Amino acid sequence: MWHADGVKPDAAEVDRLADAAAIVLPALTEWLRFADVTAPARSRTDWQSMLDQPLPKDGAGFEAALSELAKWVVPNGLPVGAPGFTGFITTGPTTSAAVAQLAATVASPQRYAVSAFNLLEAVSLRWLAETCALPSDLTGVYSSGGSTANLLALGAARQAAFERRGVDVARDGLPARTVGAVYASASWGWVGKASGGSPRTIANGLTLASSPRWSPGMSLPAWYLWPSSRRPGPPTPVRSIR
Repeated sequence: MWHADGVKPDAAEVDRLADAAAIVLPALTEWLRFADVTAPARSRTDWQSMLDQPLPKDGAGFEAALSELAKWVVPNGLPVGAPGFTGFITTGPTTSAAVAQLAATVASPQRYAVSAFNLLEAVSLRWLAETCALPSDLTGVYSSGGSTANLLALGAARQAAFERRGVDVARDGLPARTVGAVYASASWGWVGKASGGSPRTIANGLTLASSPRWSPGMSLPAWYLWPSSRRPGPPTPVRSIR
């Protein structure tokens, strides 16, 4: 690709996908055997010293970069998908999901505009809502994790509660001398508290208090938000599904 007269072409490869897969796939196939799940931790010093290098003057190139990926990165991944792994709440993707992610990265790398990938995201969100027996008029978004989901849920609850009083806080901000209250169970973890600040007074004029409506064993954290300390009418429930 030529950017201007006299400028060298960009050597970044945007084709040869099959060649790239041929270099990396054997390492991925071997990884999925989970033959030694503790090896990445034991060999940490070796792969860290190999990978943590100063900024190079010139790139390694297509084959060299992918070969390094196959030799040093893939074998030292995180084995959350290994049978019996109980060290964290997530697991590895299925094969079809991993390939679908690759397809989306190549064929639809941007979330804007019109594409079949964007349609499938909306369809899958609708299916997820139906699976969780949520009302059909609700919509949602995928988030990067629980922390982001908590922030989105707090923002949505705040907006919905104040809109019921005719206030668009996203556009106009909080009215003067107005406070809110977030009611959550005692099991609301550090993520939720960090999202809002201290347990007493949190960001954007909200006050956190515990609620007996939800027990520590509940899998769905819930927040009940009122747009004033007088708590007029029923609260606005917002749930974040993890």
